[in-house]
Amino acid sequence: MNYVVLFLADGVLGYFLQSLGYVLSLYAFNRRKADVKTMLLAAIILAVIMFGIRQISVISFGYHTVLIIISDILLSVVLLKTSTFYTVLSALTTTMSILILELINLKVLNFIIGHDIIMLILNSNGNISSRIYKSLLGAPTNVVLVLVMFVFYKLNIKRKKGMLNGVVE
Repeated sequence: MNYVVLFLADGVLGYFLQSLGYVLSLYAFNRRKADVKTMLLAAIILAVIMFGIRQISVISFGYHTVLIIISDILLSVVLLKTSTFYTVLSALTTTMSILILELINLKVLNFIIGHDIIMLILNSNGNISSRIYKSLLGAPTNVVLVLVMFVFYKLNIKRKKGMLNGVVE
């Protein structure tokens, strides 16, 4: 049962929502109307890639982020046929958004549950329960990321007048 909870917390609330935020951002920056099937497929593929990259223990944390950005860009340009410039801009902007949202999330959690409890969870060993708690700490960041990127996507699609899929008619 703990593995199911871990999958939901880490896989769905973690990797999937974060990758969905990346994909929504891609559609927004490229001013393309999202096809739900393609968008979900891209988010699932990116989530699996992100999970795989995070499992590589021989490289440090910052390199994981760079590899995820590169993977996001390659997946978008190849699978979604997006503009390279807007895709790079989207990936970097989304990564910065995640950083800012994580800082806000940690400040709020610090106020609610306290610094000592947060540090206890973050520094705990790699058992399933501690991984679930760590995932749940980051879940608000990913939920807010998806909401922000969805609003950004909706605003950019509405502003698209005179354009089709990012190209002036």
